[in-house]
Amino acid sequence: MKIFPNELILSPGRAVLQRVGSGGLERLLDVAGPGANGAGLTALFDIEAIRADPIRVLVSDAWVRYDLIPVDTSTMEEEEARLLAEAHFLRQYGAPAWPLRVGAQAGGLLVAGLSPELLAAFETLQSAGKPAPTIATQGAVGAGLPALKGRVRLAGVEPVFSWLMDQARETLRSYTGWLLVDEVEILVLAFLERGKLVSIRSQYCGEDRMAEMLGLLERQAALESSKETSILWYSAFGEDLNLPDPWQAAPLSLPVRSAFSRLSSFLMRR
Repeated sequence: MKIFPNELILSPGRAVLQRVGSGGLERLLDVAGPGANGAGLTALFDIEAIRADPIRVLVSDAWVRYDLIPVDTSTMEEEEARLLAEAHFLRQYGAPAWPLRVGAQAGGLLVAGLSPELLAAFETLQSAGKPAPTIATQGAVGAGLPALKGRVRLAGVEPVFSWLMDQARETLRSYTGWLLVDEVEILVLAFLERGKLVSIRSQYCGEDRMAEMLGLLERQAALESSKETSILWYSAFGEDLNLPDPWQAAPLSLPVRSAFSRLSSFLMRR
């Protein structure tokens, strides 16, 4: 029995559609992605298998920029968090026009910014040509979106890493070590200390993905002055991981999917 919308894991070079149910995941489609700037989305979403049912899109972090703000969020108002996130993101990336979502984590505020060109393409697909919204942030908890009109029924658009942090929150609650998210074209590496998100870094991959992975781990371990070698890893496309000593990697197991992450969807409510 299908209990959530189908998932489309989308990267520039690859798109995988899978059905999510109580019995696990069933891969329905594995095709080439839309390219680096999202211009091929229209052709991708013309595929009948993708248009047949409502889908939730998990967007590769190749289109996403993150900022971790180490602040106490226990008494922070939503508007204060939004203003702080915009200021930090502007200082970090010089890109204030990127649509942002903000979520409270044990380590502070996790800010995700999505490529405005990609978001505009999604908005056009799901709303029959209505313009994409200007920069806007919303609360940390996202309720389910209503049925959307237009060519494609999108149940939400979320970055892979922020979605994963929410899905695995119970597993990571007291975890100390590395979280490595392998999206083939890009790697995202986070360090957690007793469940607190301490750092997050991304690394694009060339032909030698293993060398890039080891280099990223070694650089971040040096920056964090950490001797921790434990890694929880998640592969967005089901790739294997075999790291040499001293790294000790174990796959991150996820529960049955929940509806939306604390960063919620980048699509605006209708």
